[in-house]
Amino acid sequence: MKRPIIIVAVAIVLFAVYFFYLRPERVFGPELPSFFPQEMIGDSYIVDLEVLNDAGKLDGEIRRATVSYRSHKSVEEILKGFKDYFAANAFMVEDLPESELAKFLGARKDKTSVSIAFWKESPVRVSILYIVSK
Repeated sequence: MKRPIIIVAVAIVLFAVYFFYLRPERVFGPELPSFFPQEMIGDSYIVDLEVLNDAGKLDGEIRRATVSYRSHKSVEEILKGFKDYFAANAFMVEDLPESELAKFLGARKDKTSVSIAFWKESPVRVSILYIVSK
């Protein structure tokens, strides 16, 4: 009777060690993935950083990150920071239609595309979808 319990306990411990320590990239967590350009977020006032890494990747995509955080800067200041980053790094920038809830921005360079929503709440929530295609 003790043998099956020991086997199950060892299996749970091995799974936990793999899940929390040995995987090369975390799927969900508070850290930006290695392929995401951290300098894109030039905001030192971010809080509540959430990252979903490579989840929901579609055919034709090599990498996908969904990054969300809150900022104490205004929507206009954050938007300017992203536009400055994209201009300095030769991205094609596209202002997308605005709604009463959010402003939107898109950018593309080579096989990388970025979509950003700037939610008009306090503090401002920024949602970034960063995709690298094949």
